[in-house]
Amino acid sequence: MSKVDPAVFYWLDEQFKVIGVLACHVDDFLWAGSQNFSSDVIPLLKSAFNVGREEHDHFCYVGMDFAAGDGVIQVHQHSYIDHLQQVHLLAARAIQRD
Repeated sequence: MSKVDPAVFYWLDEQFKVIGVLACHVDDFLWAGSQNFSSDVIPLLKSAFNVGREEHDHFCYVGMDFAAGDGVIQVHQHSYIDHLQQVHLLAARAIQRD
């Protein structure tokens, strides 16, 4: 478990080299790692937890859009921003300091 965030987990090999990382948010997981992590650890997690939809390469995770390809990972929030709704306040609220 990460000392910085208890919802982030690291898997280490015998030489204490990081081979995988998993982040959790409510009932969503985001993970990345080596081929060994993918073939040895992830199936164990899938058998322990009820995994629904699984996505690769292009997906949304906690309001962030991820796109992977050609050795590049892009992260943006365009979809989230496009769906934000304005908060309308009365002009009289501007004088209220609290």
